[in-house]
Amino acid sequence: MLTWSVLALNLLAWNVYAQTTTVSSPPPQPKCGFFGISSAVMKRLAGGRIADDRPALHTMALSPTERFAVYYDTSGINAVSLLDANHNSIPDYVDSVGIFFDFAYNAEIANMGYAAPPLADTIRLQATRKAVYSIYLLNLADDGFYGITHPVEHIGSGGQRGRFTSYIVMDNNYSPLDSTDRTGTRRRCYYTSGMNALKITAVHEFHHAIQLGSYGDSYTQCALHELTSTWLEYRLYPDVRDYEQFLPTLFSTALIIGMPRFGDGECLSGYVFATFGQYLYAQFGDRALRRMWERTATGTAPYQALDEVIAELSGGRLSLAAVWCGFSEWLYYTGSRALLTEQANRFANADRFPMLAFAREERFTPPSASASLDLKPLETRFLRFLLPLNVSRMTIDTLDIGYASPFSASTQQEYRLDALIQVSGSDKTPVVNGTNYSALLQTNNQATCSYLFLNGKPVTLVTPPLSVFPNPFSPQHDEFITFPQPQGIQHTDNLVLNIYTVDMTLLYSINAAASGVLRWNGITSGGERIRQGVYIYTLEWSAGRSIGKFVVSNY
Repeated sequence: MLTWSVLALNLLAWNVYAQTTTVSSPPPQPKCGFFGISSAVMKRLAGGRIADDRPALHTMALSPTERFAVYYDTSGINAVSLLDANHNSIPDYVDSVGIFFDFAYNAEIANMGYAAPPLADTIRLQATRKAVYSIYLLNLADDGFYGITHPVEHIGSGGQRGRFTSYIVMDNNYSPLDSTDRTGTRRRCYYTSGMNALKITAVHEFHHAIQLGSYGDSYTQCALHELTSTWLEYRLYPDVRDYEQFLPTLFSTALIIGMPRFGDGECLSGYVFATFGQYLYAQFGDRALRRMWERTATGTAPYQALDEVIAELSGGRLSLAAVWCGFSEWLYYTGSRALLTEQANRFANADRFPMLAFAREERFTPPSASASLDLKPLETRFLRFLLPLNVSRMTIDTLDIGYASPFSASTQQEYRLDALIQVSGSDKTPVVNGTNYSALLQTNNQATCSYLFLNGKPVTLVTPPLSVFPNPFSPQHDEFITFPQPQGIQHTDNLVLNIYTVDMTLLYSINAAASGVLRWNGITSGGERIRQGVYIYTLEWSAGRSIGKFVVSNY
């Protein structure tokens, strides 16, 4: 817990440095140089130790716990602000760096249970030498990075390339005025700036240090490295929503053309799909990602490790594929659609998220419409069918279909969904419940999953009966009795269901508007439960009339 003096310092620094959160118009880029720079550095590995070309800065201060040594300059391009409100001869910004790294250590190690990375550097403190983790404050504006975790020395097995000691480079001020042309177009460096940028970057980069030093580098699936670090920013600082800079990419290009795609393992995918961390946390708490990293230390690749951990934590009931399906449904309930479901079934702040873009949008022209989707592993896309005008509401109904593919060790595995929407007929094609449309969804892999939403609300497919079911109907045991859809009915027809006694006394009547699946709960128009006996029903529409009978039993 932070002391009052530390909190006061933090609040003072908060006012000194600007903190802004503004949407960046260019496509987002990787926030940190962990994999781009770290991978290049590790290629120069020789004799177990990498050439140590860390920055040469002139001044050092220890964090309050003395675990972190913060190196900085007071003049030149890398200089920090010299403001020292508490007169301890250490710039307030440097004090804040130490405080936020101590907080990250306590939260991620002591509270969440991650293994501590090695404190591989030593400093002379009075008459003794002390092990510390080194932090360097540089002007990172030209690179456009929030921070960089550098590997230094190979210290043992783990992951795919082993475990490494490391040090971290942070920006010297996170100024909202900093800009970079790293992508060829000059743009602001930081979506979030000032103290907010400093504290989330401490959390982010320190977890990279944990990944490198405690579990090992798994460079071919760096998406899980960046997903964990980016998710932990929000996990520990929920009021700082820096991850929102990646949401436009997630809800547009990622869902339209699959770029980036979570299953490709690329680093950028980890940022874009950081909200998957929020879904995992809602299901399993902090255990899922922590146990995943513990498994990677034995050499298991991160995706496979996560799949195994989900099965372990769910007692074998769930897999990564099943959890990905649940996450995909959450993607639908954002923006104004967030109000259509309970808080437990959507992201926190889902109303702030963009609404998803549909991979394909098809207008239904009777008698049918069709569309297909092709996916790679761990990908999600959505289709939209625009149905004809609903005369009763004078609106165009929408039928949305979400399709999600499972995890596969082969990134070249392909999954296909063929969707056919048509006016309901007399066959057994599943009907979209509450409509006169049937939907045939065919896939080449049963491990995939699909969801249907009618006008933004979930809807199921039901198979219409060819006869009355159940017959006999027992109101004590059966919730509904279902009547068959007449042959030859058109989607524009009004369908009237009438229930009579054997002497043709009318007990119940409803205009079902050709709803496809006709159900009755056994309550008459007078509000009484139907009694035991034989009854007659009729179905009437513009082109015809059908008649049948059913039995009611109290047993």
